[in-house]
Amino acid sequence: MSENTYHRVQVPGVDAKLSLLDLMGREGLSQIGEYELTFSCAEDGLQVDDLLGRPLALSLGVEASRARHIHGYISAFSAMGWVKRQACYRVSLRPWLWFLTQSRRQRIFQNLTLRQVLEEVFGDYPASVDWQAECPEPMEYCVQFGESDFAFFSRLLEDAGLYYFFEHQADDHLLVITDSMSAHKPVQHLREMSYRPSQDKVPGSMLNWETHGELRPGMFSLVDFDFTKASNREASVLSASHGAAATARHGDYRQEDFPGRFSRSESGEALARVRLEAAHARQQWRWGVSQSPYLVPGQCFTLVDHPRAEQNSDYLIVAATLQFDATTELRCEVEAIPTTQVFRAPIQTARPLIAGPQTAFVVGKEGDPIWVDEFGRIKVQFHWDNSGRRHEDCSCWVRVAQPTAGKRWGALFVPRVGQEVVVEFLGGDPDRPLVTAGLYNAGHRPPWELPAQAARSGLKSQSLGEQDVYNELRFDDRKGREQLLIHAGRNQDLTVRNDAFASIGNDWHLTVGANQFLKVEEDLHESVGGQRNTRIDADYSLDIAGDSHCRIAGQWQSTATDMDFKAHGNLVLEAGKSLTLKVGASTLVLSAAGVAINGKSITLDGSASVDINGGAAAASTSAKAAKPAAAKQPKEADDGRD
Repeated sequence: MSENTYHRVQVPGVDAKLSLLDLMGREGLSQIGEYELTFSCAEDGLQVDDLLGRPLALSLGVEASRARHIHGYISAFSAMGWVKRQACYRVSLRPWLWFLTQSRRQRIFQNLTLRQVLEEVFGDYPASVDWQAECPEPMEYCVQFGESDFAFFSRLLEDAGLYYFFEHQADDHLLVITDSMSAHKPVQHLREMSYRPSQDKVPGSMLNWETHGELRPGMFSLVDFDFTKASNREASVLSASHGAAATARHGDYRQEDFPGRFSRSESGEALARVRLEAAHARQQWRWGVSQSPYLVPGQCFTLVDHPRAEQNSDYLIVAATLQFDATTELRCEVEAIPTTQVFRAPIQTARPLIAGPQTAFVVGKEGDPIWVDEFGRIKVQFHWDNSGRRHEDCSCWVRVAQPTAGKRWGALFVPRVGQEVVVEFLGGDPDRPLVTAGLYNAGHRPPWELPAQAARSGLKSQSLGEQDVYNELRFDDRKGREQLLIHAGRNQDLTVRNDAFASIGNDWHLTVGANQFLKVEEDLHESVGGQRNTRIDADYSLDIAGDSHCRIAGQWQSTATDMDFKAHGNLVLEAGKSLTLKVGASTLVLSAAGVAINGKSITLDGSASVDINGGAAAASTSAKAAKPAAAKQPKEADDGRD
């Protein structure tokens, strides 16, 4: 190691002097970074458990008062043996953010801003964070699924157009999250760097300087769908684009993405702009070599004395590699972009995909058996959700697939609290769940006993009140016992706007527990091929506003306690052979031969004359008593309880 370089290695809890032998490391914007250090110690008692996970501070520079600090945690440790009576050790040094790679979680965040989400994630770590970016809009629903905390952190920052870097102190390091060039400070102890490729190696000079460029797409377009605006396709499909003028041939290619993950055109355009800026962040960049230990990613410097005037400008260091050992000079390679160029982290962290369906339980507000919004969406709790949240706070509103869905028509079955449902994810995205089916389980068994009643199928609902009240439409396909059963738990209403036809091949039995009401606005026609037997246990009333006609091909027999016949006009009784009126032993017989009156005493009053002829009384017959056939009782309908 160069004698001109000051260095100091400190590990809290280790009192022995540690001497740096070599160093190799790399840091960058939106990169965790890692340094490998080899150091010696007069003591050989350092153990793995003594150092792993401990913080380590490295200070180096041209002198102690102008030292640069590198701080981190020891993530790997090796005992290397002895060199010149000194025990040698090698360690890997990483920032606290690296610990996020060691944790893999499944959890749900709702109605929180990006900052609030990440602060909750950072709560499990020794985090020091400086937020220099605004995150005002809350995210309605955000899922971390099967990904490390670091992948989740990186993905959210990339989507939002944010990036990060570290500021190191002697006893700590600070994570800075930003989206603006204003967050970057000048290089410590070295605001300007002179380009000196052919002169003596000076720590404050740039020995090499190269310009690099890459072709990038010229436009990003995003498309999404918002079902709350889905009156038609044109209204519900959202699109947003952002482009830049091509600065090179073939630089105007377009990239499209669906879903774009936005619900407003303004936010979609902002996301498209972030995608474009992320792609163009390394469209042009510089590479340089220096012997300065102070070049740190996230800091700015000014290049001077370059023979090409356009290169003499202000630059932001986006990555740096630092290395030196006992035999070579310190070497620092930097990658930089002009400060006039916007930096965005490359969008490279894969979004987690759920390859197949999952099941979950329907949840809702405590005490409500059905928890649903205006679109028929429900809340669910996944089996992997161990957040401790309950009831309606477990998930976002989740759409429910129905057999068919139209404009105020279709099918609707709302899953109820406690049911198990199948949840799929649009495009495999954990943030876009969709309920597609329901499942029976040990707590919610099928409506009919299986396998004994496997021939049955149909629909059965359950009253929100009494457990024994339900509605049912059931099909029974057993051979010789085929049946369609309709059961109403309370009322049944049937409305037919035009004609209704019913054809019954055999008997029809109707039982009414109370009253039956029948109203026919026009004519009522009945045809009975055999007998009609009617039994009325109380009164029978018939009110006819017009005429009444009755034709009986056989006999008509009527029996009553009393009979009253009253005609406001004429009363005509006509018989083809004879008409007999009989009360007790007295009779009046009218026949084609004449009129015969027979009685114990007969009184006749005539205002003109009365002729009476004596002789034998005409024979009379008695009226036959009516003997109506008994009406048969209807059979009871199947109540569906077996």
